Amino acid sequence: MSKDITTCPLRRRTVLKAGLAIGIMQVANPFLLRARGETPVKIGVDEPLTGTYAAPGKNEVLGCQLAVDQLNAKNGILGRKVEMLTEDSTSGDAGTAVQKARKLIERDNVNFLVGNVNSALSQAMAQVSNEKMPAPAPRNGRRNRPPARGVRVKGHQATGSTISL
Repeated sequence: MSKDITTCPLRRRTVLKAGLAIGIMQVANPFLLRARGETPVKIGVDEPLTGTYAAPGKNEVLGCQLAVDQLNAKNGILGRKVEMLTEDSTSGDAGTAVQKARKLIERDNVNFLVGNVNSALSQAMAQVSNEKMPAPAPRNGRRNRPPARGVRVKGHQATGSTISL
């Protein structure tokens, strides 16, 4: 009295439907990527454009603009155009730099935050970006681990958890 559970044989119509679905997925894939590519990648540049560090700040803005132009000439980042938003952080006021960084992150919704030539201001901006922007995904599940022995890290020899220069 037991029933045999048998699989139904593949029918010609089923195979044709599966082939048609696979063909449609091949054609539709570029359109899906293009729809995502309509929103630009926003890069926020928070540099001192006035004050003591105005000259190096303006040079960095020019360098960033050159990089953006080169990326856009090569079809952007993964097909998405790159847009650069610039803010003047002034040269010596950490409060202004933090305020401008918050504005770029919260109001302008930048994907990346770049800057500052003044190390004190860049540390203050880094704290804001760590609070407000999501951290990048861990690579191979190895976040917060020291580099392996003998691994080259940005031109320096890594040994254990220290980097020797």
